[in-house]
Amino acid sequence: MALPQDGQNANGLTKVTEIPKGKELIFIDPTTNEGGIITLEDLTTQILKNLTSQTFALDQGNMTLLAALNQLNSN
Repeated sequence: MALPQDGQNANGLTKVTEIPKGKELIFIDPTTNEGGIITLEDLTTQILKNLTSQTFALDQGNMTLLAALNQLNSN
């Protein structure tokens, strides 16, 4: 769907429960008003990389989620 020259009312867009493969998402930095476009696949990859590499303060100490799951499974 091509957007008209003067834009489109976001409130008028159809609601979906799943983003189709290959679609792009628009993001805006509210502080600088800069933004960009990212594919759903690239965003998913970025989220998964951050989830698997970020260290969390857990009861067992600081570790990644994968390390915590591995420790849980080994016990």
